[in-house]
Amino acid sequence: MAPALATVEQVMDKKFDYAIIGGGTSGNALAARLTENPEISVLVLEAGQAWDNDPNIGSLSNWETLNMTGFQNHASEKPGWKGSDLEPGLGGNSNTNFMMWNRRGKDEIDAWEKLGNKGWNHENFIPYIHKAVNFHTPPEGIIKRDKLQVDPSWYGKAVGPIDVSYSESSSNAEPLFTMQIQGISLVDDPINGKYSGTWTCATTTNPNTLARSSAFKGYVLPHLDRLNLSILVKSYVIKILIDSAKSDFVTTTSVEFTHGDATYTVGANKEVIVSAGALKFPQILELSDIIDLKVLKPLDIDLKVDLPSVGTNLQDHAADISVSCGTPESGINSLNNLGDPEFLQQELGA
Repeated sequence: MAPALATVEQVMDKKFDYAIIGGGTSGNALAARLTENPEISVLVLEAGQAWDNDPNIGSLSNWETLNMTGFQNHASEKPGWKGSDLEPGLGGNSNTNFMMWNRRGKDEIDAWEKLGNKGWNHENFIPYIHKAVNFHTPPEGIIKRDKLQVDPSWYGKAVGPIDVSYSESSSNAEPLFTMQIQGISLVDDPINGKYSGTWTCATTTNPNTLARSSAFKGYVLPHLDRLNLSILVKSYVIKILIDSAKSDFVTTTSVEFTHGDATYTVGANKEVIVSAGALKFPQILELSDIIDLKVLKPLDIDLKVDLPSVGTNLQDHAADISVSCGTPESGINSLNNLGDPEFLQQELGA
């Protein structure tokens, strides 16, 4: 995988155009897009590992157990990273999620623009979603079987890095029918940004290989031969080194991180991009003294930027998940059946 999966000796004390903290879903996409220009050098610092060859990540039958194993919660005692250290590795939560391909609601995205971010609205958001997708239209028999609402134009015409498809081996027909008789209506256009009802969700899977389509596999793995892309795994960022700061503007050109038992520094000529997830992003800012003044003042610690919003206002989406599993004998198949080697081989040979 060289030269992209770098050693610490290859990156320490060097400068790159961009240093990306976090090789998760966003970090992988950023690295791939930026390095399309061969004149731009990019370093990705990822706390986790490269799970690209691990069968537990690729298998569709392990999606339930991945969220209850060390892939999701890996305890570490790295400096500044106490307690439960989320470490899904390169690809981030796209390695361990439920592979459901949904967009955020239209009102949620339009709210960004209403908060003052001009152009950040649902209409402008859709082309970027289309750019990411490689949609596999399901066979007509599957569309009829599951009463799918499928229009390929919803997914764009691009052959993007993320495979999106509908399952051919499992059926949602029975749970959909059950919900409808309870008065929950069927959504005609399930990705139009208005989510009120029931529908069969597309998944981030490749129907030809029956494998998970993660951000690492889609965005980075095909481009590991790019000489301007370096990725260092098992690198825990301690803090961003601030060159100068005002109340609303920060200048930084370097990042401090640990790898093994040693501490290193790398530089960035253009930008340091923090893409470390909802929990680690604010932690890194806080360790860099970008935090609410009320927190640091009693501790007599110098403040770089007074930013009261750091570490606050975390919002999550509540979910109530019901799982309906069938058996080959019942005629209603589920992903769990792929754990049966005989059934899996039968489906692969179909």
